[in-house]
Amino acid sequence: MSETVAVFWGFEYLHYSLMLEKHGQYGVKKAIGRPQPKIISVETVMEYARSFGQVLHSEAFGNWHWMSRYAESLELEQITLIQSFPQYQYKPADVFSSLVYRVKQYVESHEGVT
Repeated sequence: MSETVAVFWGFEYLHYSLMLEKHGQYGVKKAIGRPQPKIISVETVMEYARSFGQVLHSEAFGNWHWMSRYAESLELEQITLIQSFPQYQYKPADVFSSLVYRVKQYVESHEGVT
């Protein structure tokens, strides 16, 4: 029997971490305040998720104003976008409590999601 999977992304933090790893602090500072370069392979992450079973649902939290270059990839994968606004300008929004709440809510209302 195939597993049922739900994917919840802290997208902006993932992007920020990969930018920091690839370009260092100086590269991250240069990219602040403008549309972000595409550094995450959305397709690869979703393919990995599908290796665990059927992806029933996927949500990504982020400030989509700056992540607009991902629009096509996210749409092709049918990922629901949750807009997050940061407390401080040019910093990723703190989405962890919202993300945990959504995961808990989703798992409680969908038996069989692993």
